[in-house]
Amino acid sequence: MANFVESLGNKLSNFGSRFNATSPFNISQGARPFDFSSHYLINKPSWVSLSNATDLELAARKNSIVKSCINILSKSAANARKVAVDVNTDEIIPWTDKRTGIQEAYNLLISRPNPVESAKEFRTRGMSYLKIFGNNYVRVLMPMGFDSEIDLLNVDALYNLPSQQVHVNTTGKIYDQTKLEDIVSDYALDGRTETFKPHEILHFTESNISEEFPSIMGVSELESLKEAIESTTLAMMAGTNLLENGGFQGIVSPAKLDATGATMRITPEEKEEADEKAREYYGLQRNQSKLWFAPYPMDFLNTALNATELGIYNAISNGAIQIANVLGVPYELVKSDLAGTTYENQYQADKRLYQNTTIPDVEDYDKYWSFRMNTIKYGFRIESRWNHIAALQDGFKDKAIALNQNTKSAELSWASNSITINQYLKLIEQPSLIGSDGDLYKVDWDKKLGITIESNNTNDSNIEE
Repeated sequence: MANFVESLGNKLSNFGSRFNATSPFNISQGARPFDFSSHYLINKPSWVSLSNATDLELAARKNSIVKSCINILSKSAANARKVAVDVNTDEIIPWTDKRTGIQEAYNLLISRPNPVESAKEFRTRGMSYLKIFGNNYVRVLMPMGFDSEIDLLNVDALYNLPSQQVHVNTTGKIYDQTKLEDIVSDYALDGRTETFKPHEILHFTESNISEEFPSIMGVSELESLKEAIESTTLAMMAGTNLLENGGFQGIVSPAKLDATGATMRITPEEKEEADEKAREYYGLQRNQSKLWFAPYPMDFLNTALNATELGIYNAISNGAIQIANVLGVPYELVKSDLAGTTYENQYQADKRLYQNTTIPDVEDYDKYWSFRMNTIKYGFRIESRWNHIAALQDGFKDKAIALNQNTKSAELSWASNSITINQYLKLIEQPSLIGSDGDLYKVDWDKKLGITIESNNTNDSNIEE
């Protein structure tokens, strides 16, 4: 038996070794998201070590709490409504505007960035890559002859590259360089002989404070969750096993006595007969009996523990709290129990998700899109709007009420010459005037426009006695 187990272990190890990746940032060619090479004898999945990109992928695919958090983050980010904002007036430019730059941005960001994905699918996948691996690589496809640099009008399609298969090759220089190509030499993709030039890739990253490629590579937040992911995974496996098999129930010992009063051993045949009958005829199913009549005298020592006594649910809940906190997802959105769950709690959790995590993440995305796609050249920048999100409606309503009150106060101050025109515009959240005109008070502004104010004084001679 020992030889068989050792042989099986060697075979599994050899099989699994073909699918190992060696680094979160540099996946060996031919890597696959399956690894059965270790811990198979103690019923513990090897990917919980989170030592490489393959493990990160499996954590997001196999652990339901991590999967829930990634889904919430990516889908909430994809809910953004993209708008084009005029760089001079800060006004939203309608997508029906016929300018070439606006129409090209609409095709890439609102319609279809590539032939196989909608814009929402594209954004969802990109944010998932970022949150799982700490990096999101977007391939910018440009026609030959127009691919020396990214220009909005020369972009044919956008593709999310699988982050776990991308290698970033650097020049070894960073802090004294001003151009991307002087820092990154190229991007390589597993299975592809040709590499991508730095200007062909939009590289979004999570924060990285490690000594491995800081400022160039992102680091997955899942790496700090090894224990939480492992504990929740094992607790779920234990819970499933408890439901399927009932767990370890107890110890059966013979109570048969011989003529001298000594305990008689149970024969293998008696043991097998009792075990088979217990499995087949006794249990909680409809066709099974609730009582078991022992075929021979026996004693039973109960050792069964329920899920509460084993701490299974507590382990899952505690791990879920850690995972949710690190990923920036309110725990109320991923909790598995109903305790304390109310509509108001869920509503406020949705609100916190958008305000604290989703909106800041997407704002960074939008700024980088505008910068790399050079939209400023065509008079606009990319932004996101969230006023259609139900959980944020109260916030927009409060803002509108505050703006209305500010406007009334600003009008009174402006009319009484207490504030300048730029101070007035700031209070009503409008862009300021450029130049010295912004420093004028109302009386000076009216003179500039040629507006005269009629006197309210009445000639005394016209007053009848």
